[in-house]
Amino acid sequence: MKKVNVATPSRQALLNLLGAAILLLGLGAAAFIDLNAKPPSQDDAEDTALSPEDSRRNSHDMEMMGGKLVMLTDKGSQMWESLKSPEHVALTIAILSILIATGCFVVAARDPQD
Repeated sequence: MKKVNVATPSRQALLNLLGAAILLLGLGAAAFIDLNAKPPSQDDAEDTALSPEDSRRNSHDMEMMGGKLVMLTDKGSQMWESLKSPEHVALTIAILSILIATGCFVVAARDPQD
């Protein structure tokens, strides 16, 4: 049997290709999400009244009934809800894709040549 030498790409080339693909897809997805996000309505922008959840009285009552852990859990859930806006999702996707692609490029640069 005769062996056929097929040129396979090196690990460094594959990591660079993977990093470029992650970067392009991530930034493309972030741009798509950001461009297709609905602008906030005028009613939302004009509503500056405090909601009942933001009042000191409510915060005090929650702390007295449930303690600091309930307060922290409530603040965490409010922060989580604010992150679900399309702009925040797009920014998160862009940052994660940049970080992962950079990791691929750094590992590829440190990979010893075959």
